[in-house]
Amino acid sequence: MKWGETLEADPDSSPVIAAYQVNVIRGGLVFSMHSHHYASDVMGWKNFTHQLADNCYAIYNSTPFPSWDLACIDAMRFTKDLPEEDLINGPPKAQRHPDHPEQQAVLFHLPTSKAKELKRRAFPTEPGWISTYDATCAYIWRLMTKVRAEFYKPADLAQKLYWGEAVDMRPRLHNPPVPERMMRAIVAGGFSDTNPETALTIGDVVKDAPLSNLANYIRSLTESCTEKHLEALVDLIAPIRDKRSISLRVDAHPPMSMFVTDHRAGDVSGFDFGFAKPITYRHLWGEAITAGLILIYAPLRPSLNPDEGCMFTITMEKELIPKLKEDPEWNSFFEYRGVD
Repeated sequence: MKWGETLEADPDSSPVIAAYQVNVIRGGLVFSMHSHHYASDVMGWKNFTHQLADNCYAIYNSTPFPSWDLACIDAMRFTKDLPEEDLINGPPKAQRHPDHPEQQAVLFHLPTSKAKELKRRAFPTEPGWISTYDATCAYIWRLMTKVRAEFYKPADLAQKLYWGEAVDMRPRLHNPPVPERMMRAIVAGGFSDTNPETALTIGDVVKDAPLSNLANYIRSLTESCTEKHLEALVDLIAPIRDKRSISLRVDAHPPMSMFVTDHRAGDVSGFDFGFAKPITYRHLWGEAITAGLILIYAPLRPSLNPDEGCMFTITMEKELIPKLKEDPEWNSFFEYRGVD
């Protein structure tokens, strides 16, 4: 199976949408599972893996198979086919921004106690609420932007920064709700460029705005992804003849942009295949590393460390990794865990 931005994975090429490989290693195995993002998202993959684990458990233990609901692969509610005469051409397909230097994916660990401290620091003084996710993302955004600003030396600190996030819509849909194990891509996004007036500037993110402002801004983008928002997206996308022209490409944005995809709920370590249980999972990068991306993983389970927290994969400029690792503000919270 080919990486999604190659010609072989182009929807017009009738690409393979799923592929699997098992490598047996000492004491266990590595199970590689690949799925085309047009067909599924990380929660769809998790739900598929859950069903697969339950099936394997039944075979291994000679017990009845679990139930299966075809509604878990029915995405008709989220598609709309229009007649040819109603279709229009979209913009040119986005391409990788030419100013991105060589990238590297690196792993960092945030202990649970440190995450609590970050939330305390970022919590708004006025009435309101933020999550640990908001606080953590705000801190990462600030520190990463500081390091990058020293490297790129932007001439205008009033320049707006791009920040985006993927939002799982399953828990946000109520009319009607989707099946608990929906396996298709039911994801939307919160993007700073949808409302440029409220977007934060380089100066805001680096130092001018309180950390609570950054966290509140991230919370507002997340909360903008409502059921009504998703329905409007379906209507917006429907008349576009070639849907690829409006698909998200993170590295099409300029350097200093950031996109977060939260995979904590995609944790599969509690699944039982009958013959084995997963320890964890990681996204495989291969040769293609998307610039400006952050993946958040659930803590390792089980762990002997009572302070074991979430893991973060950060794709960043290879040249800037030593700068980040040496930054005392960064090191006061995050622990370097190597190249991903």
